[in-house]
Amino acid sequence: MEKSRTSAAELLLDLDGGGPLTGRLERALREAVRDRRLPASTVLPSTRALARELGVSRGVVGAAYAQLGAEGYLVVRQGAAVRVAEVERALTPRPESRPEPIPRYNLRPDLADYASFPRREWLASLRTVLARSGDEVFGYGDARGAAQLRGSLAAYLGRTRGVVTEPERTFVTVGFAHGVGAVCRVLVARGARRIGVEDPGHLSVRRIVAASGLELVPIPVDDGGLVVGELAAADPDAVLATPAHHFPTTAVLAADRRAALLDWAEARGALVLEDDVDAEFRYDRAPVGSLQGLAPERVVYLGSTSRTLAPALRLGWAVVPSWLVEELAADVRGTIIAPPALDQLALADFVERGELDRHVRRM
Repeated sequence: MEKSRTSAAELLLDLDGGGPLTGRLERALREAVRDRRLPASTVLPSTRALARELGVSRGVVGAAYAQLGAEGYLVVRQGAAVRVAEVERALTPRPESRPEPIPRYNLRPDLADYASFPRREWLASLRTVLARSGDEVFGYGDARGAAQLRGSLAAYLGRTRGVVTEPERTFVTVGFAHGVGAVCRVLVARGARRIGVEDPGHLSVRRIVAASGLELVPIPVDDGGLVVGELAAADPDAVLATPAHHFPTTAVLAADRRAALLDWAEARGALVLEDDVDAEFRYDRAPVGSLQGLAPERVVYLGSTSRTLAPALRLGWAVVPSWLVEELAADVRGTIIAPPALDQLALADFVERGELDRHVRRM
C-alpha cells in the first residue's frame, strides 16, 4: 500500500509525561515554537497527517491546534494550512549577534579576487563533464585524484612551471593545506622530527605544519630569500620554502641560494617542500621556474587554485619524489580525504581548454 505524504515539515515531538494526551501535545508544540525549533511561518502537518504520524486520534490533534491558535502560537484558518505565528515576545531571549561586515574591497595579498572568478567558463566545464562522463564519475574515485586531472596538471605544471613529473607522482589534494599536512605526516612516520620554516612566514601554514607533530625551526629570510647558511647550521630534517615568491616579503630565492639549498638537501638526505601557491603572478621580473625541476627526487612541489581561481574550489596538488609515492598514497587513503570528483574533472577540462592560462593572464 502506498504511504501517504504531506508537504509540511516532519515534526519531532516528545509526548512523554503525565496528563491528558491533548495537553501533552499542546505542551510539546508550544515548547517547539518557543525554542524556535518551529520558526514563524512554518507549515504544520494536517490534523490527519500528524495524527497518523503520532498514532493518536485526529480529534486530539485538532483540539491541540485550536488551543494553540487561541493562545496565538499558531495561525489556524478554515481551509488553509496551519502555520506557526509570529510570537517573538513569547520566545526565549536570543543573544544579540551582529553580522560580520562585508568589506567593499579585498586588499589581502594572500587571497584571490573573488569577483574575478570566471563563472561562465567554469560552468561550461561543469556542463561538459556532466554531459560527457559515464555513471562511474559519481563513485568515490581514486583517493590520489582523478586520472584525467592528474594528467592535465602534470602537463600544465611542466609547461608553465618547469615541473618534472608524470601523473603517477602527481596527487590532487583538498587545497594546499591538505597536501602539506599529508606530506608532513609521512615525514613524521619516516622519523623526521624538525622542519625549517621561513621567518617571517605565513602563520596559517605554520599551524598546519605544527599540527603534524614536527618541531618548527625558524630560518631567516632577507632580500635574497631563505638564508641557506642559517638552514645548514640549524640542520632540520626538512624545510618548507617559497623560492619563487616569498610571503610576505615577495623575495625571490637567489640563484646561488637555490643551488646551495639543493646541495644541502642532497648531502643531508633532507626533503624540500616547495610552496609555489601563487608563483603565476609576477609584475616586475621574468618568470622563475620551480625548484622541483632541478631536483625531482629531493623536492615536493605544492600548489593550489586558491589564489589563482578561488579557495572555495578546494583543489590543490602535490608532486612528490618517486620514493614517497606509496607512503603518501597510503596516508591519503587512510584519511579518506579527497576533493569532489566532478570539480576535479571540471578543472581538468578548464586546464585543457586553456581557460586557466587565459584567466591567469587576465589577473
